[in-house]
Amino acid sequence: MQKWVQPIALWFKKELDLDEEKTEVVAYALTSLFVILLDLALLVLVCGLLGVLKEGLVAACTGALLRMFTGGAHLSSPWRCAILSSLLPAFFGLFGKYTGPMLVPEFSLILLLSVLVWGVIIVSKYAPAEVKERPIRPEKKGFYRKAGILLVVLWGIPAVFFLSTNRPELFLAGSCGLWWQTVTLTPPGFTIYRYLSDLGSKERR
Repeated sequence: MQKWVQPIALWFKKELDLDEEKTEVVAYALTSLFVILLDLALLVLVCGLLGVLKEGLVAACTGALLRMFTGGAHLSSPWRCAILSSLLPAFFGLFGKYTGPMLVPEFSLILLLSVLVWGVIIVSKYAPAEVKERPIRPEKKGFYRKAGILLVVLWGIPAVFFLSTNRPELFLAGSCGLWWQTVTLTPPGFTIYRYLSDLGSKERR
């Protein structure tokens, strides 16, 4: 991906007479944009082929929105990130599509409360979970933690809407997306992502 980003960043540097620091900012912004577009394209493709586009998008958007404020573990390359970001929502979508209709109202309520309580506890304890590539200023950490807790609680609104309008598959897919994002904040979540980042690389050494 750097092969595409670097020439574009250098073009901006030349045309706008940017210094090295601003050129790096442009390169980072371009990389982030490419990653988002790649993630979205693969997500739509995989979920569309599996017939769970709505469910997959709900799962992905729920997790991504929370991740904006809480941070979390990252994979070692944009390609690994794109693959995981398409496969996980697709799996959650399939799980929601085929398991959601079997949920009884009482269990759905218990599940919702469990997800909300779990989310608030994990976000309160671990968020924002920063990585060395994306450090967070100390004065911002309190804001991100509170915003993360608020978003977890606010998930209850669309969740109740999905359940009350007989769309349990969307409720379950979204709950899975939120749950997985909270997992990426925890030490076991970082361990899983480190393992996935190293997967395949050791054999090539």
